[in-house]
Amino acid sequence: MTDTAKKINELISKINYHNRKYYVENNPEISDYEYDQLLKHLTELENENPALIRADSPTRRVGSDLLQGFEKVKHLKRMKSLENTYSEAEVLEWYARLLKVVSAEELEFTAELKIDGVAVAIVYENGKFRRCISRGDGEYGDDITSNMRTIKSLPLSILDDMLSNGVFELRGEAYMPKKVFDKLNEERASGDQQVFANPRNAAAGSLQQLDPKICAGRNLDFFAHSAGYIEQNIFTGHYEFLQRINAAGFKINEHTKKFKTIDEVIEYCKFWGTKKNSLPYEIDGIVIKVNNLELQNRLGSTAKFPRWAIAFKFEPEQAVTRILSVEMSVGRTGAITPIANFDPPAHLAGTMVKRATLHNEDY
Repeated sequence: MTDTAKKINELISKINYHNRKYYVENNPEISDYEYDQLLKHLTELENENPALIRADSPTRRVGSDLLQGFEKVKHLKRMKSLENTYSEAEVLEWYARLLKVVSAEELEFTAELKIDGVAVAIVYENGKFRRCISRGDGEYGDDITSNMRTIKSLPLSILDDMLSNGVFELRGEAYMPKKVFDKLNEERASGDQQVFANPRNAAAGSLQQLDPKICAGRNLDFFAHSAGYIEQNIFTGHYEFLQRINAAGFKINEHTKKFKTIDEVIEYCKFWGTKKNSLPYEIDGIVIKVNNLELQNRLGSTAKFPRWAIAFKFEPEQAVTRILSVEMSVGRTGAITPIANFDPPAHLAGTMVKRATLHNEDY
């Protein structure tokens, strides 16, 4: 290996380390300027030595070519939906169904915040990021690799004795933080562009951009939450798996908890029902799972849902106000969108809503 190749490898290792400290652990060790200098040095070396550019180089997070479209790709394992519940009684009904197959003494649960974003499946081969597929219809999804590569909290390579060997498919949620969403909508409104209705729509729209540079500018983030496929699976519990992937460099939600009883789970759901607006990202519920992976296999799945997991969904917030006026917003293409102005402003999800799109004239 040449001295230049060694230097490139050293810089990539350093940048990946500091990416993890900043984007995953929220504990940066160097200034933004120092980080930018490392990235600049790497870019210069790669420009001078294009044959030495690695597929997992941090400089490749922003694609240089426009995509021609999105290829449909089959998932390694079907991405099923979750059964939704909206009350404590429905959670207890689910628990009663579990007890018909397993005993209460065997059960242990994990509870995870249900991030309101875009479900994706990411494939690593021998520790290298290879492909990312949107959920789609659960069997086939769009290849959104170039756009997902721009998310800085998502490692392009991993070092783990097991996960780095063979094929590993990780599943999670790509999302747009609230601050990023607010800033994006301010920019779009000032530029006479239609604003996004919510962070989830903004994240989905960003991942469908044919120019990866647009997605890169949207500053999306990612939480890993489960395994789709592991070639060599030695895990016995879901919570154990989450701790392992976190150690391998993936960002998991810090509020994920493990519980011994269903009553503790229900209290946790109630807690976040009142505290969800304090988070820097949107959530729409809590995902409850049986922790033991062997029990998950015993419980199995229906045609649509796994029996070992449910989503406790929060009731949507509502407010009463009145429409003061309706104005017509004309976009760059000439499309006219009615905008309602409210008086008084409605307080929803921690913000004061003064105006909202009416979608179209008929609606």
